Amino acid sequence: MRLALIPPAELSPERRPLYDDMKRGIESGFQGFKAIGNDGALIGPWNPWLKFAKFGGPVWELVKASPYARLRSSSPARASMRGYEIYAHVLVAELRGLSDEKISTIVAGQRPADLTREESVAYDVASALNRGGV
Repeated sequence: MRLALIPPAELSPERRPLYDDMKRGIESGFQGFKAIGNDGALIGPWNPWLKFAKFGGPVWELVKASPYARLRSSSPARASMRGYEIYAHVLVAELRGLSDEKISTIVAGQRPADLTREESVAYDVASALNRGGV
């Protein structure tokens, strides 16, 4: 089940500072894909972070602290989020210069043969996290 989006006009005073901080960060660090609705509501993973601010606030702090945290997630995506996750991460990968061939191979669930050392480490860690590995 999807969570209803929270229009900015309906934010509680407790959620407003987190919303403002996330919106600024999204606008400056996540260009290239839709993350804010026409009414200003946060979409994608940011909506549940805002809805459950007790948990989402610390997750947002982690994202702000590490540029690499934006590229992978340690929790399996819900079926309703998978499309957005693939959409968003493909755009981020393109912006970071990953080739279309590598992106297509990864989206197909396979490991590209021609990864650089840094890409190999990122792929292997993300893969282990997605499998629930250590």
